[in-house]
Amino acid sequence: MVADRAGGKNFIKAQPSFWGDVQQAMESWAEDAAYKLCKLQKRGDCVPVPQQ
Repeated sequence: MVADRAGGKNFIKAQPSFWGDVQQAMESWAEDAAYKLCKLQKRGDCVPVPQQ
């Protein structure tokens, strides 16, 4: 999967470490992937990822 947006998450507030940034990015991408998969499956209970 390729991220289609840059930035948007405020990583500095979350954790001031490099690995904290990586974890936040992976969680964000996982939420986005889950939403897109839900939409592809044409399910009615898809929860969109809030844009920040």
